[in-house]
Amino acid sequence: MRAVLGSYGGRHRAHQLLLEYSLSRGTTGQLAPFFAALVETLSTLGVTRPGGDKKLLTEADAFVLTHAIAGVLRGFVASAVGRVSTRNIETSLARLVVGFVEEA
Repeated sequence: MRAVLGSYGGRHRAHQLLLEYSLSRGTTGQLAPFFAALVETLSTLGVTRPGGDKKLLTEADAFVLTHAIAGVLRGFVASAVGRVSTRNIETSLARLVVGFVEEA
């Protein structure tokens, strides 16, 4: 989470403008193949948990987790930068991921 949020590197306004432009032109679907690959990876190869065992997510859980993270990142860039701390967003997203991965 830290790496993704850190990739914005102080260029939040530029990212916000690019996101707004993409949304207005309907071009945000270019990430669809990446999201589909991530869903497939999470549901077929799983996630390694602390301790070394693998957790396979259901396809539905993998879809929800992938798109929840993407939605939060889009929302953060679009309207929350400067209003919500990056560290707090990172912590909340990490809790979301851990909740999916640690569930028995």
